[in-house]
Amino acid sequence: MTSADMLADAIADYRTATPGSAALFEKAAARLPAGVTSNVKFYAPYPLYMTHAEGARVRDVDGREYLDYCLAFGPLMTGHGHPRVLEVVRAEVSRVDTVVFGAPSVLELR
Repeated sequence: MTSADMLADAIADYRTATPGSAALFEKAAARLPAGVTSNVKFYAPYPLYMTHAEGARVRDVDGREYLDYCLAFGPLMTGHGHPRVLEVVRAEVSRVDTVVFGAPSVLELR
């Protein structure tokens, strides 16, 4: 078996295991360039679409669970949904009623 054959088999297995992500990608590709909101979210043949995250684990629309080694490349070093982080974020959103001003803000310096 050649490396091209192994790659083709791996892609076929991926497509078989992730029909929900394939369907969402088809819908997204009709609305967004490359079907994603950021170039780092795209990979061939299509990216996985996630529905849930907790700690270091994420789950896709097809119910498959993965270990998230990237954790947003640093910002999620405490994992997805860490209780102390959520508590602080909720308190801050409650205090200022937003997290996005579209301009520099004191939130960026806290």
